[in-house]
Amino acid sequence: MESMEELQLVRQERAAIADRSYHGYYPSLHLTYNARENFLLQAAYAKTYGRPKFSDIIPNTTINEADLTENQLEDPNVLPGTITVSNTALRPWSSDNYDLSAEYYTDNGGVFSAGAFLKEIKDFFGQDVRIATAADIEQLGLDPQYIGWRVTTAFNSGDARVSGFEFNVRHSPSRWVLGRVISRCSSTRPSSSWKVSARLTSSGLPPKAPTWG
Repeated sequence: MESMEELQLVRQERAAIADRSYHGYYPSLHLTYNARENFLLQAAYAKTYGRPKFSDIIPNTTINEADLTENQLEDPNVLPGTITVSNTALRPWSSDNYDLSAEYYTDNGGVFSAGAFLKEIKDFFGQDVRIATAADIEQLGLDPQYIGWRVTTAFNSGDARVSGFEFNVRHSPSRWVLGRVISRCSSTRPSSSWKVSARLTSSGLPPKAPTWG
C-alpha cells in the first residue's frame, strides 16, 4: 500500500468538480399464446440500460511513461507514453428490445423453435484513441511535454440496431430396444443469423479537465 508521501508524489489534485445524474423508466412485457396444446407463440418487449464503469466516470487522468532506451527516446516514431482520461459526461446506454418466437413440441419430447429479435441501442460506449496534439494537451491542462503521447478516453459513440433470427431443433428419436437395453438419444441443432448497423457520432475529449492527474 502506498504511503501518503508516495501518494502525493504520484497523484496531484486538480480542483475541478463534476456533477452528473440520470434517471429513466425501464418497463418489460412478455406475452404467450397457446395456439395449440403443443404450439406456443411468444412476444416480448423490454427496455434495458447499462451504466458506465466507475473508472470511466470518476474524474481522473492517468499518465504512464514508457520505459525507453536512449535510442528509442531519439526516435520520433516511438510512443513516449499513454494518457488515460475519464469522461464524467459519459451517459448510460439504453436499448429497446423486441422478441418474437414460435415453439412446437413433439410427442416424444422434441422442440422446434424459431424467433426474431430487434435491439435499438442508443449511446453505446466507444473509445477515442488519438495522438495528443497541442490543443488536446491544453484542453486537459497538462504540460506541453505530453504532446505526441497517446490519449485514450471513453465516450458515447452513437446508436446501433441489432436484428436477426434464431432457429433451434432438439429432437429425441423413438426408443430403440436392443435386447433388454433401452437407449434414448437426442440431438440439438441451434442456428442464428445477426445483422448489425450503427450510426457513429464524432468523438472527443471530455469538455473539462478531470480533478486528478
